[in-house]
Amino acid sequence: MVTKKPIFARRRTRPSRLLLASVWASVAVFLGLVLGQFLMFYNAVHAPQEPLISTREYQGVAVFTGGQNRIQTGFDLLSRFPKVQNVLISGVNPQSSRENLLASFLPEDGNFKGSVQLDYEARTTYGNVIQTKAWVDENEIDKLIIVTSNYHIPRAKALADLYLDDINVSFYPVVAERIGLRLLVSEFVKYKVVALSGRLSLLK
Repeated sequence: MVTKKPIFARRRTRPSRLLLASVWASVAVFLGLVLGQFLMFYNAVHAPQEPLISTREYQGVAVFTGGQNRIQTGFDLLSRFPKVQNVLISGVNPQSSRENLLASFLPEDGNFKGSVQLDYEARTTYGNVIQTKAWVDENEIDKLIIVTSNYHIPRAKALADLYLDDINVSFYPVVAERIGLRLLVSEFVKYKVVALSGRLSLLK
């Protein structure tokens, strides 16, 4: 004798299938959004460099250490903007002496007579921006160039928009020779965390 399954037993599987399908659809949409934002981040990192405004009277250059050629690039800008009289190197290795660092990077022509301040406190991008904020306030700087790697600019800019919003900031990218996928993904995640925290702070 063949026993038939109750009709309600067959129908119970339908909601679970619909739920599973909706979950997968939500996951697909989420991954699509993340991928789209990552591609936007990738394009921003590799976008052509925006030239600095040669007629703008920049008063300071802040270099966020952590990548190749950042410090050298910062000092090289002094020849292009002779009115800059204040330089901040933020995030200096505690083992680097002031004498050795300046001897390695200061222009050899000796024309720069301004102030160079070394920040040994900052260990993160947030620390870089906070130390820069204190420095610009102390030196009454309202037009600033921040030098950092191109892949680092989105996150640095997001933090600068939060803490340096009262001054005119231009970013000068140091183009990295190689940017691996792992570094890009890591920087993208950090950037999104900063961007989200910035939005949350506006809601307070």
